Amino acid sequence: MLSIILPTYQEEENILELVARINQSLNSYSYELVVVDDNSPDGTAKLAEELNKTYGNIRVLKRPRKIGLASAIVDGIEIARGDVIAVMDADLQHTPELLPEMLRKIKEGYDVVVASRYVDGGKVEGWSLWRRLISRGAILLAHILLPKTRIVKDAMSGYFVFEKNVLDEIRLNPIGYKLLVEVLAKGKWSKVAEVPYTFKPRRRGKSKLGLKDATSYILFLIKIGVKIVNTTIWILGVIFALPTLNAMCWGYATIEVGNPQLALNLLFKLTFNKWFIMSIASILSLALREMGVLADRFLLSLSAVATILVYTFMLGEAPTLMEWIVIMLVMSGVLMIGR
Repeated sequence: MLSIILPTYQEEENILELVARINQSLNSYSYELVVVDDNSPDGTAKLAEELNKTYGNIRVLKRPRKIGLASAIVDGIEIARGDVIAVMDADLQHTPELLPEMLRKIKEGYDVVVASRYVDGGKVEGWSLWRRLISRGAILLAHILLPKTRIVKDAMSGYFVFEKNVLDEIRLNPIGYKLLVEVLAKGKWSKVAEVPYTFKPRRRGKSKLGLKDATSYILFLIKIGVKIVNTTIWILGVIFALPTLNAMCWGYATIEVGNPQLALNLLFKLTFNKWFIMSIASILSLALREMGVLADRFLLSLSAVATILVYTFMLGEAPTLMEWIVIMLVMSGVLMIGR
């Protein structure tokens, strides 16, 4: 049986049409809909329960507050009855009509099937250049820091189907809103396929994506990357990823100020500042610790001194007392992360 996980928050305007389209697309399949609602004030959960009276295959899990999309999916998977899991958004940006094709791929022996915007035939509609840069940059970061995600071109897709046994004995620790990255990085799969689809703009409601989600995604990559990949290799990946982040910032700055050279000058000033230098020193400190170059008791003091020397050399000024404290806290955090 197929279990379709639908995380919802204020999707009352969309769920009626979505359920009808899923039913029409899968009328020859045995499936259930698992609606995981984060206490939507617009009555999404209540409407889903009413729809169950018509369709008879909708289960609603009510959560007490808005906890997050990825965790909602994990909670849905935990109560799913099917041996195949489909994950999709409830905002109609993921076309239900693609589900039969994705399920055919599962029957052909693929463990994970991803609806992809970035394979031949796939595309995105209604996105600004900045939104496209963010999406591509996020995928590139995942590919750099988590090598297993390179199997697909659209590791940031929120629309995918997989055999439930891919996650046997796997503990998911979702942060933010993208679960596919963790499924690919941790899951027990052997064959993965991508099928093209068109990601459409929202017709109703508002997007929930914000700065908090982007920050959570970066923290998630750091957390899972340290655990899965050899730490020294991962650190090198972070260092190589920094130019990518800078390029994204430069692109955004260019769009905002309308002058590539001025944007580059601004980026240079932002990059070579105290906080950037401390971040690089922290990464290098962790690298030294993981490679066993120095014992813990020497590393903190060495890292702090090195940071201050570089700081003074590049900026021609000594840190303030408060910046000294921050430097020590950062270095202490580095040691804790590496344990």
